[in-house]
Amino acid sequence: MVERISNTTQMIIKKLGYHNSKNLYYFANINMCKDLSFHDKKVLNEIKPCAFFVVDGKPKVLFFDYISENDSKQKLYKKIWNAQIPIIIFNDYDSIKVFNGNSMELSELDNIRLQFVLEEEHKKCSEASPFSYWNITNEQFLREYQMAFSKDTLNQVMIKNIKCITEKLKKQYKVKFATKLILRLIFIRFLIDRGIDIGYEGFNGDIKESQEALLKLANNKKGLYSFFSYLKNKFNGNLFELGNEVYDEALNDEVFELLKCFLSGKQEMESGQLSFLPLYDFNIIPIELISNIYEVLLGEKAQDDDKAFYTPEYLADYIVKESLGTFLTKDSQCKVLDPSCGSGIFLVESLQLIISKNVDDNGYIKDNDKLCQLIESNIYGVDSNPEAIDVTIFSLYLTLFDYKDPKSLDDFRLPNLKNKNLWVSDFFDDEKLIALKKIKFQFILGNPPWGSIKEGLHLQYCDKNKIPQYRQEISRSFIAKVKEYSNEDTICCLIVPSKLFYNQKKPAIEFRKLLLLKCEILQIVELSSVRSLIFKKADAPAAILMFKNSTENCLSHKMLHLSLKPNMFFKIYHVIAIEKTDIKNIQQDILYRYDWVWKTCVYGNSWDIDIITMLKRKFPKIEDVINKNKLKTGAGITDTNGKYDAKDYIGKNMIESTAIDTLYFNSSNSSIFNKRKIYRLGKKEIFSPPYCLLRKGPNCKNYRLRAAYTEEDVIFKEAISAIKGDKSQKDLLLNITGMFNSSLYAYLNLMLGSSMGIEREQVFMKEVYEYPFAYDEGISSKVEAIQKKNSNLKNGFYQDISQDISQLDQMILDKFGLKEDPFIDYAINVQIPLLNSKKMTFREVTAEELKDYSKVFMDYWKKLMAEQNKFIKISLYPKVVGKFAIFELEICDQKEKEITIIDTIDSNKEILSRFLINKINEQFYKLKDVLYFKNNSFFIIKSNEYKNWHPAMSHIDQSMVLETIISDDSEE
Repeated sequence: MVERISNTTQMIIKKLGYHNSKNLYYFANINMCKDLSFHDKKVLNEIKPCAFFVVDGKPKVLFFDYISENDSKQKLYKKIWNAQIPIIIFNDYDSIKVFNGNSMELSELDNIRLQFVLEEEHKKCSEASPFSYWNITNEQFLREYQMAFSKDTLNQVMIKNIKCITEKLKKQYKVKFATKLILRLIFIRFLIDRGIDIGYEGFNGDIKESQEALLKLANNKKGLYSFFSYLKNKFNGNLFELGNEVYDEALNDEVFELLKCFLSGKQEMESGQLSFLPLYDFNIIPIELISNIYEVLLGEKAQDDDKAFYTPEYLADYIVKESLGTFLTKDSQCKVLDPSCGSGIFLVESLQLIISKNVDDNGYIKDNDKLCQLIESNIYGVDSNPEAIDVTIFSLYLTLFDYKDPKSLDDFRLPNLKNKNLWVSDFFDDEKLIALKKIKFQFILGNPPWGSIKEGLHLQYCDKNKIPQYRQEISRSFIAKVKEYSNEDTICCLIVPSKLFYNQKKPAIEFRKLLLLKCEILQIVELSSVRSLIFKKADAPAAILMFKNSTENCLSHKMLHLSLKPNMFFKIYHVIAIEKTDIKNIQQDILYRYDWVWKTCVYGNSWDIDIITMLKRKFPKIEDVINKNKLKTGAGITDTNGKYDAKDYIGKNMIESTAIDTLYFNSSNSSIFNKRKIYRLGKKEIFSPPYCLLRKGPNCKNYRLRAAYTEEDVIFKEAISAIKGDKSQKDLLLNITGMFNSSLYAYLNLMLGSSMGIEREQVFMKEVYEYPFAYDEGISSKVEAIQKKNSNLKNGFYQDISQDISQLDQMILDKFGLKEDPFIDYAINVQIPLLNSKKMTFREVTAEELKDYSKVFMDYWKKLMAEQNKFIKISLYPKVVGKFAIFELEICDQKEKEITIIDTIDSNKEILSRFLINKINEQFYKLKDVLYFKNNSFFIIKSNEYKNWHPAMSHIDQSMVLETIISDDSEE
């Protein structure tokens, strides 16, 4: 039954296409939505939208009737902003207005407005409208509005406020316990905003009166600390342990005036910085805020010292659901350890999930002992930073209060967690953490510190246990150490730097082999290509590693590898969207035997693994060719000050790296060397021509190496490497130069380069020398001809060489038996451009391109059906509801037109229903299966983006069709 909603708003929901969706709920039926968390239901009950649309268990679109009173609008805007729900649609007389619910226009506290996005008249509303049911999951549409969703969110605004006051307390007033002081005030505001009767003068459960009472206390040292002491006695816990801090000389009158300023928001705390604390509703704000608070309170220096990176809530949510979520479908409790708990985000998410399995019918837990037992028996954490433990305690206490009815808090006392559940300790301090080792953990989750820690217990642990180490990388030590807290059933899930899986130094490779041998890797989620969207400050390439330790050989185990790619769903909805091509299943033995496959899994698939395996088997490496022909190799000089005598180089022409580009050499981009002492001389024998010179930095737009052959006598810096021969080896050097500049080597850079597409776009010569080589006189001649054309650039004459480069690419691919290979073309013309585009670009597939996609199916099925006197008919639908394309293959008794293009079916509800369009649209963030069978046909449905219909995808999809048929036959 639909209540509290006007006919006009119902009409808008219908015209925009939401009405038939199973993910649309009217507010009156909120309890029918089983996917919502307790917190989200509570928030929606506060906001009271007419209707809401759910994506992956979270409300992402809210609908509201017209609101006339400005005061009511202001209150509602505030609640929506605190809820951080991205798309808000208001019915406003004869139009709809769409707002960004994550951002507010904050010029004045008493005149707040949500970020306006667009307005559209009722009569124009349709399923093709902006923010319709079809368009909110349409990447092409979302790209048009990404700027409207790039403003500061509540979290970012709050960070600025808390950073301002925390830094001022620490730096200007020297308050050592500033973090705990701010946490206490926020905790009190949380109690107030929940309407809790604290039982202290002025704090009676009335939100407005209690907020005013807190303001009165804020600039009164004695009064505020008396209140803190009362809260310790009433609720217990570690947060209000005061010690002797009240006597600290740093707590002068100015400090408490600053605290009042922070709470009131009535005046600037510093130039241009207003506190917006009055606008925050801690009864509504999502848990993600807690991690953001930690990022600020910990401080940039401490983050750098501890190598700690803040974990976004949606990433922690994914990890907890993937691990605890399955386990808690059968059990109601489990023991969880976070070995580097930071803000406590993993422990908070785990506790929420555990409590949700034990709540009373009203969503709360009345039994105080039961609630405390759930945290005391299940939640454990360690961190070397005392402030991190304080923030974790704060976060967990908020979570407990979230599951207590504000009206029945009599006798509820918070458990003491410090040194019982949470330890301030180095995770490698066995003596201090001896009690933890007695606990049988089901899960170990966390985001351990990253980076080089050059001294400490972690190195002693690795030395003692013979764990291969490289550059004292501490995250590698954590992966090994968690084994001591595990049994064979314990699932470990850690966020680690991606480069652990690709670094080609011997200790790094040895560690990977140990991991593969002794751990069942359940899942790896590679996040490098979306790193800037996750760790915005660190821009750190990350991966999620989920594994179980074992005493057995694990090489026969098959692991799941997911490599996420940038998309608008991730950016706007914070939803981890997984495409079919992101998913690979691979046996650990393959990675153990062929270490290079780790990188190929990120951007490639089984076809790419086969291509590279063939190249490595059939062709010699560049290194083999160098050794066989006794060529000289090396990098240039390092011309910073040093002890080495460079007199032999004085007076020579020293080129810059920019003197070299694709088959182009310009010695005029140089200077005369005149330095006597330098840091590194390089190998003197490489500084005499002829040679092939190669820049260290590839072309970031297309991943091609930049190399040129020259016979000019020059010296160069370490950013250039040389392969030097004699004049009789000119053709060989030209051939090598052609290989370096080719699209094949660009493909290999993407598939094998340990840094390309992961961190910095750079190549390492040791890796390049592993690439395959094939000699052909025609290649040498072509390279020489292109370089001759390019030499005219020095004289100001431009000649287009793009066709020559394309011909050279095809000659090289043909030499390796890879001419017109669709997977190499996909990497070069789809993946690399998408990876390096600063803006997420979108290109629709055309009807002709769909025909090209169909050829693989046509060739296979036409031949197969001919043997049975049957025929095939292919129907192609290039644009369905503005966002899908459909390929349909039907087996017929009589011959019909083989390929038919059907331009539009949007008005044909029967056909849309047959193709399950609504179901697919609602699972847009997990497009794992786009294949459906009907009687004598099958059809494939995907987004109409060209990358999904490239010829390479037809091979993958054809394989999927055949595997499904074989699987169904075997089951029968």
